Amino acid sequence: MASSGKIKPEDTSNELKTDRSMKLILVTLGVGILLTISILGLAIAILVKVNTNKSSTITTTPKPLDSILAESIRIDDVMDHLNAFQRIATSSNGNRAVTTIGYNHTLNYITDTLAANTNFIVSEAFFPVRQFAMASDPILISSINGVTKTYTFSKDLSVADFTYIELSTRAN
Repeated sequence: MASSGKIKPEDTSNELKTDRSMKLILVTLGVGILLTISILGLAIAILVKVNTNKSSTITTTPKPLDSILAESIRIDDVMDHLNAFQRIATSSNGNRAVTTIGYNHTLNYITDTLAANTNFIVSEAFFPVRQFAMASDPILISSINGVTKTYTFSKDLSVADFTYIELSTRAN
């Protein structure tokens, strides 16, 4: 069958829909391009503004502390004291805690250093440290929503469900 030269109403309807779709796509694309250009322009303007406000000079000298005490502290001296504390700990089985020989050596180091290098009047005041020993290994039993669990105590943290803190006082 030969096609006639007449345009069918269906064909014009499809062409109008296609034209409308193309126009909508072009408008959307144009708006998208305008928004992208606007955002890039604003970003560039912000970067220029931020970078021109910064000072190009960098000060390498520290600000004065306005404190004679703070300015008299030298890092080398601090490191010497820290090394002395480490030597005390190393010679005391790695420990400077209260009730150990490391604590006593640390106290002697501090008082001797202050007495030799300052005009301070150094005095020592002793105080009691509350300690306790457990009579037996405690048992912790919890019951939550009817589920009862028993927890194991041990000084060995690798097998303990719970332990205690040394030099802590007992709880009632």
